[in-house]
Amino acid sequence: MTEIYRLNFSDILKKIEKIETDTLLLVIDKKIDELYVGPCQSLKNIDRHKVITFIAQEGESTKNFSELEKALEFFLKEGIHRKAHLVTFGGGATSDFGGMVASLLLRGISWSAIPTTVLSMVDASIGGKVGINSTSGKNLVGGFHLPDNIFIDESFVDTLSIDEKHSGDGEIIKYIFLSDDIHYLTQGDFTPGELFKSCADYKLKITEEDFKESGKRKYLNLGHTIGHAIESEYKYPHGMAVFWGMFYELKLFGRDELVDELLEYGHAFSFPLKEPLEQIVNIDKLMEYILKDKKIVNQNEIELIDIPKIGNPLITKMSLKEFKTRFKRVLNV
Repeated sequence: MTEIYRLNFSDILKKIEKIETDTLLLVIDKKIDELYVGPCQSLKNIDRHKVITFIAQEGESTKNFSELEKALEFFLKEGIHRKAHLVTFGGGATSDFGGMVASLLLRGISWSAIPTTVLSMVDASIGGKVGINSTSGKNLVGGFHLPDNIFIDESFVDTLSIDEKHSGDGEIIKYIFLSDDIHYLTQGDFTPGELFKSCADYKLKITEEDFKESGKRKYLNLGHTIGHAIESEYKYPHGMAVFWGMFYELKLFGRDELVDELLEYGHAFSFPLKEPLEQIVNIDKLMEYILKDKKIVNQNEIELIDIPKIGNPLITKMSLKEFKTRFKRVLNV
């Protein structure tokens, strides 16, 4: 069971000080360590018998076998024990990576996350999916290991780049299409904090009901099948790739009205609405990524999320042959 706290950083430190351990392991994103010197020093100096800090590479560049081995060996050489508690400080890549480290050390130690991006506050740090990337694609090596706590200080959002904000917004738009309540919230006056909370609460609820992704947790994959291919091949920020993944996947199912509404949300969030695949593309290259996607259910079928209407997602199986035919039609290739 994960607890989500919305606090200022000084209160986050107080919460961490109360965690029952004498050994605290920190996994801090390199950029965060340079940008937030004061908060990082406060974490490193928490009144504990032992605080051990690993500085992870920035963002997705840390999610590889080499960095994973480096972190594991680093902590193991310090003589840690199973009651040690790991805390990540950074965006979604840092919590993916740090959570993976926690899941493997001594066959699993407890951990918590301090997310610093919109993407990690509303999505990536929640739900217990941990992992690293492979040369074959994103997040293909990993597992499930729930954090005990997620400590959210929304003031970190103020220092994000436009691309990082858009990356979080792309996942928020995904939740708007999955949930009637979140969609309704955006039809009136709302604060960013209210929207963040609604998305995080939705994901926490659905992942608690279906931790190992055997049923409705699959809804969260909306836009990710084509989105991950776009992200990997064209180096798009994750959330923006998911936005365009939704665009193309809705088109696959002929949901033209929802495509129009998706683009309206893109305008509302000030997205650069230039289609990543509007030029002639090598669809076989994109299919290479898709064929290695976790949503492949057998040699001939893939699972996709269809949205007949907002708030009503459906898990739909489609043959890979039909998928490629529809995708080519959407792309006019």
